[in-house]
Amino acid sequence: MTAEPTLMLVDDEIAILRVFKRILSSHPYRVLTAKSATEALQILAEKQVTLLISDAEMPDMDGLELLAQARRANPAIICVLMSGHSELSSAVRAINEGRIHRYLSKPCTATELLGVIEAGFEAATLQEQHLSRLKSSTTNSAPGDEPVAACSSSQGRSTID
Repeated sequence: MTAEPTLMLVDDEIAILRVFKRILSSHPYRVLTAKSATEALQILAEKQVTLLISDAEMPDMDGLELLAQARRANPAIICVLMSGHSELSSAVRAINEGRIHRYLSKPCTATELLGVIEAGFEAATLQEQHLSRLKSSTTNSAPGDEPVAACSSSQGRSTID
């Protein structure tokens, strides 16, 4: 990644934020926290965040809506939904619709948290590399040089495969 990897944790339970921040204090990324979805959106408007981990249930806005708004503002952001409740159907739906990268159950172990974070940062790096390759392949070719379809002739008619 080009910028310092930045992680934002959003949870209305301050104790959870403190524990997560303590676990992450020795790791090489910047950690931002927000106690509400509203606060998170304000921070996201000002700072570049690579990975966003949000609680599913908060008083001002649910986590899925926060993640959806974050993705609309920054399509490259990697989103993780966490919950202490078994809302498996909504989590599966969100994953299948591509809105979240992972689902994290609360409580979780430090190993689980770190694994999800590392996977999120890896996904962000791969996504950035892919976009970079796409940009370089389109800027290195002249317009009209890209193959669109293979053409063949069959019984005097031209067809596009």
